[in-house]
Amino acid sequence: MTSRALTELGTNNKSGSIDLEQSNINGILHPSSKISTTAMAPSNNNIISDTTTRIPDFSFCILWSPLPIITWIIPFIGHLGIADSRGYSHDFQGPYSIGTSRKAVMAFGPTTRYLKMDIGQLSSAERWDDAIREADRIYSGRMHNLFCDNCHSHVAKALNLMPYGGGKWNMVKLCFLVFFRGTFVSFGGFLCQFLPFLVFVFLIVLFRVILGKS
Repeated sequence: MTSRALTELGTNNKSGSIDLEQSNINGILHPSSKISTTAMAPSNNNIISDTTTRIPDFSFCILWSPLPIITWIIPFIGHLGIADSRGYSHDFQGPYSIGTSRKAVMAFGPTTRYLKMDIGQLSSAERWDDAIREADRIYSGRMHNLFCDNCHSHVAKALNLMPYGGGKWNMVKLCFLVFFRGTFVSFGGFLCQFLPFLVFVFLIVLFRVILGKS
């Protein structure tokens, strides 16, 4: 190979390296770019791991996890969040606080139940994501109230902004919708929701039986 060819080859390699570096820089500066999206995608190892552990696809889902003590006594009450088109969870975690997680881990632990929503009711996935971002913006400036302005209200706000299913979503409607139609991530999720309640009921019955015999 001539010295001129070697020089040209070195120049091409150098140019390619510069282009690659510039692409990486662009990906950082512009998160919405295709390069950034590819970089954010899980590696093949993660995909294999997810398949092995059978982690469901949480995109376009309403997410649920148990609340300590409260769920033990009233199993249909829990913590609610919503997942965007990438499967990232968004939940109102407390005063002025919105949490996001790639693994759908919310304020009180990982998601144990989920309800897949029909994205066909909306014109595009962007509409779903835009509504979640707007709900996040609104609730990041609000105090948390356990009884009237909570995690359920945040999810209801996102669905109403879309509007999904004609709107008119509220915390009570979401509570019972997920309770009766939600899918458990695993059998362990079922136990987390109902086992403490069943133990609690068993102890009450046992206590009454003992008192009845005395």
